[in-house]
Amino acid sequence: MAAVRLSERLTVIASMVRKGASVADIGTDHAYLPVALLSEKRISHAIAMDVRKGPLSHAETDVRQAGLSDSIECRLSDGFDALSAGEADTAVIAGMGGILITDILRRGEKIVRTLDELILEPQSEPDRVRRCLSDLGFLIDCERMVREENKFYPVIHCVNGEKLSDEERTSDRFFRAAAEEEWLYGPCLLARRDPVLYDCLKKQEKVYTELEKKLASCAEKQVLSPGTEARRKEISETLQCIGCALQRYTGGNAADDSRTEVM
Repeated sequence: MAAVRLSERLTVIASMVRKGASVADIGTDHAYLPVALLSEKRISHAIAMDVRKGPLSHAETDVRQAGLSDSIECRLSDGFDALSAGEADTAVIAGMGGILITDILRRGEKIVRTLDELILEPQSEPDRVRRCLSDLGFLIDCERMVREENKFYPVIHCVNGEKLSDEERTSDRFFRAAAEEEWLYGPCLLARRDPVLYDCLKKQEKVYTELEKKLASCAEKQVLSPGTEARRKEISETLQCIGCALQRYTGGNAADDSRTEVM
């Protein structure tokens, strides 16, 4: 089997995995990530898990062709259901919506709390994921925004705060969301004034501004339904958050990049 070439999104995820970790890849699809990590001898062991039999069959084939059957175990599993405590210290959940990722984390909370680190790539509603991580006691120490095929994906690395000392937990290594725009766009990304996030914000600002104009035109013609009026308010609030986020890019010093090192 030829060497696995990861997409930019998966390359960023791979870069956040701690060297020597044992990894549970939830929703592994073709097992590209664990195969690449094991091929480069970056991790010790992996469990490739998927809820669907078809993708898991492809994963088993790819693992076998890579000659990694002794190091990567493929399991049919709905989230963390087929994972036992102590079998992995790192979990990756990528390529899913934020609601699904949050559901997987909450349903698997007993196992999640035994892990050292999580690497998550929500493709929608990342604020839900960040709030869930906070509820579970995980602390964000790194985020990257990736642009792939003109779409934007946040990649979040966090560690289990329950396994840290009080001094470590309160250190400035970690980024904590407070304002609404930080939950939505990531306290780490905003502190670093991430350039890809800036492009994402400007794109969203343009889209929502156009929507706001269209709804304002409907209001002038008195053709707004109650549902549309609620949508208009939602858009206005989103634009306000985008504006607050963009203000972070004007003036001041970006956070020291050393705070975002994972490896």
